[in-house]
This record gives sequence, C-alpha cells and structure tokens, in this order.
Amino acid sequence: MQEKNRRVVWITGASSGIGAALAKTYSLDGAKLLLTSRNRDRLELTRAELAFPEHAEICAADVTNREEISTLIQHFDSLESFPDTIILNAGTYKPMSVADFSSGSIREVMDLNFHSVALALELLIPRLKSRGTGHIAVVSSLAADKGFPFAGAYSASKCALVRLCESLQVELLDLGIYLSVVQPGFVSTPLTAKNKFPMPFMIGADDAASLIFKKLQKKHLSIRFPWQMSWIMRVISCLPGSLALRVNRWMAK
Repeated sequence: MQEKNRRVVWITGASSGIGAALAKTYSLDGAKLLLTSRNRDRLELTRAELAFPEHAEICAADVTNREEISTLIQHFDSLESFPDTIILNAGTYKPMSVADFSSGSIREVMDLNFHSVALALELLIPRLKSRGTGHIAVVSSLAADKGFPFAGAYSASKCALVRLCESLQVELLDLGIYLSVVQPGFVSTPLTAKNKFPMPFMIGADDAASLIFKKLQKKHLSIRFPWQMSWIMRVISCLPGSLALRVNRWMAK
C-alpha cells in the first residue's frame, strides 16, 4: 500500500485489552497507527506484536491532561495525513461499595472515562469539520444501560459517554463526521480480570476487536455486543423499579 493512501488510525488506551487488539487488527489491514497510553513501555510491547510495526508511531500521553493531548493533536496536524479513524478507548474500572464510597474515586473514573473523551472531541471536531470528513469511535460499555451494585462510578461514566455522543451524532453527520458508540459486554482484558462475579457471554479481546473493526468499516453508529448480553441489558433496563431492585439484590450477594 502506498504511504499516501494508507489509512491513519489513532487509538487511545492502546497498551492493553481492546485497544491493543484493535491495533493488531488495523495493522493487518495496512493502516498507519498512532498509539496512545501513558505507559510507553507497554506501547512498545503492543507495537512489537503488530503485523507491520514499522507503520506504527508511539504517542505516549495522559489523555486526561489538556496540555499533553493538545500538543499531541498539534503533532497530528503536522503529519502528511491527519487521522481519519479515531478510537477513543482509554478507560478504567474501579469497584466501589457503600463502605468505600468516595467522590474522589468517582472523579478519577469520570476524568479518564468521560472527561478525557470530551477533551479529545473538543480538539478534534474543529479539525475534522474543516476537512469535512472523519470517523470517531467512542468505547463505552453495556454497563451504561443499568446501574449495578459496586459499579456505580463505571456505569455512570459510560452512560454519560452514550448520552453525550447521541446528542452530537446528528450535527456531526451533517458535517460529514461519523461518531460511533461502541458498547461491549464482558471482554477478557486486564480490567475484567479484577471482577469476582460471573461474567456471562465473555469474549476474547481479539474477537471484540474484529467485530468492532467490521462494524466501523460499515459506519455503524451503535455497536453493541455480544448480542445475547445486549438484549439482556435492554430487558433489565426496562424492568419496573421493584423487579430491577430484585435483580440488583441478587447481584450484590
């Protein structure tokens, strides 16, 4: 593939999990990759596992830091081609019970999972608008559908992402910019390894990345998987309050 015709893909949270798996998938497709996370050493490991590591640039940065992300995106301006596919995947999960409830911990989760995306969108939208094209994918979660015990901060942050993106999609489409919301269920990653409860219909990170890649190729604006868990979450989110409380009681045991 000629360098000037190579797709340019920016992936945040690319040092592990879905982000690293997406990097492998896009590398196999011949894309030029811009890989971001705070940990440069782990990004180097991601790049080493790519089909074409020579077409991947490591762009270590803290996505919650305005100065670092602004500088990084200014660097993208200097490239021969600005990223045409942007996957905002960086995120974290921290279980939290009533006993250890902390507004500080909630703020930390919201900063990475939600505010970092809002910051990236603020900086990206004017640039993509001037080009009249672009595709942004924001990785949320099926946990956005319902607040479950011990996952309040995570569910709130992922729900906020969905609502934010939904509110922007129509205007952005009129500008030629696609904004996709990706909502995985349980995917085998270092984050889900922390869970102490059953995780039905779990899929591997490589399978998740393959599915996301195919759906983004087709410009899907909503990507929810696996389908079994997606439907379960839709049903639970529609339950009357008394039944929903019973579900939460059962999950809290």
